[in-house]
Amino acid sequence: FRSNQVNAPEVAANVNEYVERAPTFLPPGVSLTVWQDQATLLEHRLGLMVRNGLTGSALVFVFLAVFLRPRLAFWVGLGIPISFLGALMLMPSLDLSLNMMTLFGFLVVLGIVVDDAIIVGENIYTHQERHGDRLRGAIEGAQEVVVPVTFGVLTTVAAFLPIMLVQGMMGKFFAAVPMVVMCCLGFSLVESTLIPPAHLAHSGRRHAARRSGAKSGSGRRMRWFTNTVYGRVLDASIRWRYLTVAGGTAILLLTVGALLSGRVPFEFFAAPESDYVTADVALAPGAPIQMTQDVVARIEAGANQLATQYRERSSGARVRHVYAAVGEQPFGSAQAEAMMSGGIAVGASHVGEVTIEIESGPDRTLSGDEIAAQWRDLIGPLPGVEDLSFLASSFSPGMDLDIQLTGSDLPTLESAAVEVQNHLERYPGVYDVNDSARPGKQELRMRIKPAATLLGLSQRDLGRQVRQAFYGEEVQRIQRGRHDVRVM
Repeated sequence: FRSNQVNAPEVAANVNEYVERAPTFLPPGVSLTVWQDQATLLEHRLGLMVRNGLTGSALVFVFLAVFLRPRLAFWVGLGIPISFLGALMLMPSLDLSLNMMTLFGFLVVLGIVVDDAIIVGENIYTHQERHGDRLRGAIEGAQEVVVPVTFGVLTTVAAFLPIMLVQGMMGKFFAAVPMVVMCCLGFSLVESTLIPPAHLAHSGRRHAARRSGAKSGSGRRMRWFTNTVYGRVLDASIRWRYLTVAGGTAILLLTVGALLSGRVPFEFFAAPESDYVTADVALAPGAPIQMTQDVVARIEAGANQLATQYRERSSGARVRHVYAAVGEQPFGSAQAEAMMSGGIAVGASHVGEVTIEIESGPDRTLSGDEIAAQWRDLIGPLPGVEDLSFLASSFSPGMDLDIQLTGSDLPTLESAAVEVQNHLERYPGVYDVNDSARPGKQELRMRIKPAATLLGLSQRDLGRQVRQAFYGEEVQRIQRGRHDVRVM
């Protein structure tokens, strides 16, 4: 259900309630079950934002209360909810709603919005302790850091601004993130430069008598650490400055060496874990639907056998649902084509798919790749199958190894592809070796050179020229009786 006019968790709750009431009015043998409830992802993201916000506010309050003053900690920590409420207030006017992208923006900015308030509050505290006058300390402290704080916020905004310039469909998706970040930072800047100074200037006037008691413990220990341990280390670092630079350079080289040696693993794109494991199968084009159905039934039997093993062992993972499709691949490799076709998966008699939904929770100890590997072993070899691939992540950057062959002679490319596949299959641990070449009509794709755009040419001009070269151009139509005669 895709609509920006409804509340997704509320719709999901209504659907779940309807499914629970379904057995009371459905005929025997007919049942309903909830499949791929993506509203839980939104609820989890909301819960994560609330938990992180509360944790961040609590940590800010505790540390500032211990080392500075509880009143200052309270007004500084108030910047997080005020910034978020201000951004939520502006979101309707910016045509934004609470969704996965905007919540991601809130999570990104969660650790940034309170920085300027901490700087302003700490500087106000320093001036108040130095002069002993609350009003004077608040004014001078805020005025001293308002310019660098403002430019710090603008620098952060400038870092997120290029995301709004991304073109195409991905740009429309990701544009919500910088908009949320900029709204939060704007309200955070206004709040940190106005609200804490105003309240700190008129609060706690009778602090002198309390300072000797309440702050004698943590404050005295902090000053001792600053003047002794940190001060001595700082003096030694300045006195032996060349040794300090050499030590920093050595640490940098050790860090780079750990990366280059492989001790710290590097992954170009970490595929996030998913609650769904999908097996996509493809037979030879033109294969009868019954043959595809038999192959899908065998894959489904392996999934059910896997679910039985997990249930008997009561460990590893729990399979919630098994979904089989014949003639289409709605969740796996055909998902991109389905999005391009308006959400409708393109079907064919030789393709099929089986999807396992795994219950998420602390009881799950197996990753999606491990579940896919066990599932692959249970299925075994499938005669007549050209491609069998498993997808175990919510968003995958592609296969681990991708080899592209280009050339002008199609038979040579086909023989080279077969040779490469046979060579890769010899290595242990290499599986799901597929070939993207499919029989069908050949296609020629043309693109203009970058220099052609300087001459005012476009891709449309190139297409029109090619079409006119093969089909011709209609210059006139002549009426002949009841028919139009095209003059090409």
